[in-house]
Amino acid sequence: MAIIDLSSANTQPWAYTYTSATTWQQFTLPGWCTAVIVSPESTGCYVAGDNNGAPGSAETPADGGSVGTHRVPVAADGAYTWPLGGPSGDQSARKLFVAAQSGTPSITLLLVR
Repeated sequence: MAIIDLSSANTQPWAYTYTSATTWQQFTLPGWCTAVIVSPESTGCYVAGDNNGAPGSAETPADGGSVGTHRVPVAADGAYTWPLGGPSGDQSARKLFVAAQSGTPSITLLLVR
């Protein structure tokens, strides 16, 4: 998989929809983004940040990696808000990982300030 870079998004809120797989998809988010609302269609998904588990361990999410035990489940056709904290100038610290629980659902991310 390739990291999806949304760091240049400049309209707030910013919606992005993609087709997910059951491995982690990494997103790089803009510095103004303070939360992401994740909404999967037809089947649930998992959400995680880049600080889950010990650094470098199997529990640390990586683009294309397997989903570990430290994640938040989101129900099909539901929504979950992943907080990121205040605005940051450090784009590399703005990462989010999303994976389907099964199948290949469409998942929408809504980036908000």
